Amino acid sequence: MIGCELACKFCPQPQLVKAYSGGNAKNNKIMSANNYKRWLLKIPGHVKIFFSGMSEPFLNPDCFEMIRHTIDSRGHKVGIYTTLQGFNNKNLDEFVNMIYENKIDPLTIHLPDSKNNMTGFKISNDYLIALRSLACLPGVSVMTMDQSGIPASPIREVLTKLFEKNDMLDRLPAPWNANDRAGSLVIKEASLGSMVSHSDTGIAPISCSTSKFYDDNVLLPNGDVALCCMDYSLKHILGNLSIDSYYDLFRSDEMANLYSLNMMASPTKTQCEASICRSCDRAYQHKLIPDSFNRWV
Repeated sequence: MIGCELACKFCPQPQLVKAYSGGNAKNNKIMSANNYKRWLLKIPGHVKIFFSGMSEPFLNPDCFEMIRHTIDSRGHKVGIYTTLQGFNNKNLDEFVNMIYENKIDPLTIHLPDSKNNMTGFKISNDYLIALRSLACLPGVSVMTMDQSGIPASPIREVLTKLFEKNDMLDRLPAPWNANDRAGSLVIKEASLGSMVSHSDTGIAPISCSTSKFYDDNVLLPNGDVALCCMDYSLKHILGNLSIDSYYDLFRSDEMANLYSLNMMASPTKTQCEASICRSCDRAYQHKLIPDSFNRWV
């Protein structure tokens, strides 16, 4: 969905909403289960489906139906990153069984932090019940999206009771450092309570360090496919699954242009700004060295 009510400080929702405002996007801000099922038919079975990226998945009321269909009807592997905001506890037992059966991996729960970076998060009894049931399951990880690593007070108390034999903080990963989402996030570090990393790759050819084939893409509610979860400005739309095949995305003019911009040596400032990868902290910079014929390789 577009327009996440969590309004997290580290998430550039205003830029995303603005970029997704015209054409066939205007009246398609929440993905329907029917459209999702139709588009999923075009995605090869080896492709892992993540419910995450740019919004809280469970704020879409059809999210659990989509997860069930993805696993049971299509056989895809599934991963989920969620705050559990919007999760319906009527599905809790089935959800727990999916985790025990290794149908969901990973499941990472993002916790409200002590700095109130998830400004729209609402703690409810249903949420606490779900958290108690899920956080202690094997393979489930919990984390805050800030540098302290300390959850907000009510959640910290719940987790401390769950993990009283093993210190709750041992379950939390290393402190999380924010990034500026490839230049989309404009925020003061002091208000976030965290470092905010920024990257400027300069003149070197680059590639993505986490997805060398540029295939960690984001399916938007109108069927458009954005390059990745850093592309909040929607600069790189690879195609639309209503009209394109999955493999058409990687043969598209936009993908060819992206490769050209990223592998270019000594690009101009305008060319650097045209690729979000050149402002992304996940970019890998290739060294330029002369070969035996003094050519740069």
